[in-house]
Amino acid sequence: MLFLAYQVFTLVMLPVLLCFLVFRKVKNKPIFGSFTQRIGLVPKLKDNSKSIWIHAVSVGEMLSIEYFIDMLQKELGHKNITCYVTTGTLAGKKIAEKNIRADYISFMPYDFLFSMLLAFRRIKPCAIIAVEAETWPNFLMLARYKKIPVYLLNARISTRSYKKLSRLKVIFSKLFSVYTHIFTQSVRDKKLFEQFGISHEKLSVLGNIKAFNVVKKKDALVSSLTGNIRDITTYKQKSPYKILLVGSVHPGELDYYLKLYTKIKREFSHVKIILAPRHFHWKQELQEKIIEAGFSREEYFMWHEHTEEKQNTSQHTLDKLTHDILPKNDIILVCTIGKLFALCSIADIFYLGGTFVPIGGHNLLEPAIWGTPMIIGPHYQNTKVIADALEASGALKKAHNSNKLFAYTYDMLKKHEAISLMGQKAHEWAQQEAASVTKNIDFLVKKIRNL
Repeated sequence: MLFLAYQVFTLVMLPVLLCFLVFRKVKNKPIFGSFTQRIGLVPKLKDNSKSIWIHAVSVGEMLSIEYFIDMLQKELGHKNITCYVTTGTLAGKKIAEKNIRADYISFMPYDFLFSMLLAFRRIKPCAIIAVEAETWPNFLMLARYKKIPVYLLNARISTRSYKKLSRLKVIFSKLFSVYTHIFTQSVRDKKLFEQFGISHEKLSVLGNIKAFNVVKKKDALVSSLTGNIRDITTYKQKSPYKILLVGSVHPGELDYYLKLYTKIKREFSHVKIILAPRHFHWKQELQEKIIEAGFSREEYFMWHEHTEEKQNTSQHTLDKLTHDILPKNDIILVCTIGKLFALCSIADIFYLGGTFVPIGGHNLLEPAIWGTPMIIGPHYQNTKVIADALEASGALKKAHNSNKLFAYTYDMLKKHEAISLMGQKAHEWAQQEAASVTKNIDFLVKKIRNL
């Protein structure tokens, strides 16, 4: 009955969606990817092979499985099985094409029955892996009808999501039950899925797969370093600057960090700040606020897509930053995708964006693996498990207001050994988390191997 009700709902919504897409087209706005792929005409397998269909909705989810996909490719190398990746956003598609070594990369079709039927016929999956929170009804129900095993990887339910999902518990309990197995990020997440009626046998605590990914990513970057930076640790020890890095900053919280930097700069003249916004639609506002805060145009550098050279590796990012940009500028705005991980490697203190506005925060694993101490604001519900663990280990401070933000930063810059100790604890915690995930992920890989 729920399945039939959903079909009625999607048929009602179809003309609304079409009108919305036509409106965006008339206004010369993007229509969320290839229309042909969105209606199910995704790239078709070239032969009679089957595929492992992996779906990760956006940038963060896509980057979290980069090296997991490499593992799968090695396992599937001797079989006639291809790796097929879909994503739900333009940014996710761009990152996938740049970083993911899959056989096929496509947009996820809209969750209408006809488009999903087309996609299943063209992708021919023998197993499906969804990342974090993908519960599209037609997608899942067709997999069940075709008896295709579906695994949910890196699954989590935030406090805010739980409240919303609980209102439709009858529906989501049935959707979650379609999954063959759910690999949760934490024990807390496992318990929340159990409250939706998912049996204990279908649940495993994997840990956060992003920890596994960032370790592999760090190893790859460290092994590639040449030129101006050959060794991250040596560079940070000899650097004449102390670098504050604000990652994924959102509108509404920039004033906190500009106020912080203005006060800190009076006490520590050698401190620089890098601001990496989560989205780039407000970069004009970013520049205006910097000017309003009393900084001249000569004191900041705007790093955006139009200033990018053809070479766009992490190594190149670090060379350009340390050799050309930092010596000439106190404030660096990074309005381009894919820089944050490399920037974490040379930062002395990391501040998590989305925590001084009610967004909920983002990824803390990237600064942790580089041994960079962290300060976050009061709104960290999206990363609560990791934030609490890092705080307990002594690697992170929670600042509930601007005064605390300044006090923690001042103390850490005044006592450099505090930065070193917190950074060491961050690195140790991240390595332990990655080791746990690496061990547990073999369970899923073995299941795929035996298909």
